[in-house]
Amino acid sequence: MMVLEVFVLLLWSSADGDDQGFTIGDTLDDNTTPIDPEVKLILQRLIDECIGSTILEPSAERTLAYGDAFASIGINWSEMRIKKILFLPTWEMFRVEDNQGNLVCFQQRKSASDEKNSISFHPLTVVHWRYRRQTLYGKALFYEIIDDWNKLKLIGEYIARAARDIGINPNLHIMPGCADENYKKKYKEAYENVKRDGPITDLYLSGGADIKKLSTLNPDIKAILDAADFRINRIIRRSRVPPWLMGYSNMGAREISHAPERAYARFINRRRMDISAGIRHLCNLELGLQGIPKERWKYRVIWPKFYIAPFVEETDPQADETNREGIADLDE
Repeated sequence: MMVLEVFVLLLWSSADGDDQGFTIGDTLDDNTTPIDPEVKLILQRLIDECIGSTILEPSAERTLAYGDAFASIGINWSEMRIKKILFLPTWEMFRVEDNQGNLVCFQQRKSASDEKNSISFHPLTVVHWRYRRQTLYGKALFYEIIDDWNKLKLIGEYIARAARDIGINPNLHIMPGCADENYKKKYKEAYENVKRDGPITDLYLSGGADIKKLSTLNPDIKAILDAADFRINRIIRRSRVPPWLMGYSNMGAREISHAPERAYARFINRRRMDISAGIRHLCNLELGLQGIPKERWKYRVIWPKFYIAPFVEETDPQADETNREGIADLDE
């Protein structure tokens, strides 16, 4: 779906087109205290070799489309470091918690009832991303527009049929009342022969015969196109993508004030925070494997600045950012 592709593309890109994605900051949240050099080196190796660039892109796409994303962590136990990430089928993964809400394990099954043949994963070896968490699992952003999408595809078929039907306006050859079958047959053969030689400019008909178009009106498919626009607008509104990014221009007061763009920038940054939660799980595990004590697990996951309105960027460089002490920055 194009809306989902646009969202994922914007999530991982910056205003200048850089698709590097996230990295580890040189300082802590106060923008002054330098990060532990050893911690920086370990985490930068993890990003460069295992989880950087677009490797974690499926986490954003699947959480928005399905509500959840799961990735298995491949560990090289001889080197005590993470070596690779493998995304698992969302609909086969199950989160198992005890009655106190503590995570026990993850299980991969073909169905919810097939626990006997399930594969269990230690909690530390699986990353679970959730969007709009509801108890054990998340709720997909695009789940609510499935009905609109199915109806839009059906409307697309209607448009194709209607365009074909109104694009062909056949000729009616009305025979005189005295014409028999032999006359009709010869007339048709003569007409087809003349058509093969090029455009027909003259026809000589006997009394009572006539040639005219089936339809004398100017039919259109405006009603069907309006129905398609209605479904597309519902999809765009629920996806939170600014309409103009999808080719639908709006010039109301809210658009002039960049309110939708600001809201979308905050929405993007909030999704980046969700992805960062899984990134921190990977980083903490890597530091633990490398023997770094927990009290030294201090670092900052940062992303490129995201601007949906370039003119706002020029007048207010911090327009779409939250930059306070104690809050992980989302700028590079």
